[in-house]
Amino acid sequence: MQPGRIASLSSPTSDRPFPHVRRALAHVCRAWRLGALAPVLLAFAACGDSATDTHAATEDVAPLLAEIEAAFEPVPPASTSDVQDRALNLRRTTLERLRARSPALGRAAWKRFGEIDAKNEELRIALLDVACHSAPEVVATELERMVTTYGPQYSLRLRTHAVRFLAETAPARAVAILAPLLREPQRAMTYPPQETLVDCWIVAARKQGALDDRLLAEVAIGLEQPADARYRAIEELGRVHSPVAVDALRLVLTESGSDGYVRRKAAQAVIDGLPRDEACALLAAVADREVDQMFLVFLADMLQKHCP
Repeated sequence: MQPGRIASLSSPTSDRPFPHVRRALAHVCRAWRLGALAPVLLAFAACGDSATDTHAATEDVAPLLAEIEAAFEPVPPASTSDVQDRALNLRRTTLERLRARSPALGRAAWKRFGEIDAKNEELRIALLDVACHSAPEVVATELERMVTTYGPQYSLRLRTHAVRFLAETAPARAVAILAPLLREPQRAMTYPPQETLVDCWIVAARKQGALDDRLLAEVAIGLEQPADARYRAIEELGRVHSPVAVDALRLVLTESGSDGYVRRKAAQAVIDGLPRDEACALLAAVADREVDQMFLVFLADMLQKHCP
């Protein structure tokens, strides 16, 4: 090609650009205005999504499963504390990295869970963790069965982890299962500890954005509830700051029972959760009518520290 010709085509000041380039640009602009490019762009996007899905579905998860199993190899009981600490740290970091890696890994972990001997509980819990968080739709029904089934096939420790995983990955199901058990603790005798049920219900309800302060208050003031379940409910009531929560905390503060710690937990929840003026007024009103000298000393100390 002649030098003059090259200059006339490439120079930005040339007044004779490529004729075919001009025609192509005109067609593109016209197609854009008419929406003719939309199907093409959608096709490209679909190809990209399809490629991503295919990659996720065909990911080689065998090395990842092997990594989980290696991290959860049993640690000899006689190991020194540094060896045990390293093993615990490796397990924690492995789960943090792989817990929500891909649905393919979740499905593989769930399949492997069913193949592992029930005595290898640490590994089974780890595989269940990965399966629940990576492929929750695959595991949800069986996870619910683990939570509600009492028998030798699922240990209490496994079921306790299962109820936590259910609250984290299927909060609507968790709330539906746990709410009746919180109201009637005698029905929960074959379930994980009531404190765990309360804590998991709180996690699930907050994930749904619908924490029932009345149910929380029922647990907090329920004399038939285990003490640790009441402690957890009282602690959460301090974060709610609703009329129902304040009334429940006032009832616990004036409760005449043998468990003095439950009243101290309520006083702490009042200080931690309520506006300071409101909290101080409530504690001062309780102190004015208190007859238990030990609790009165405790209230006086709190008032001195937090309500100068």
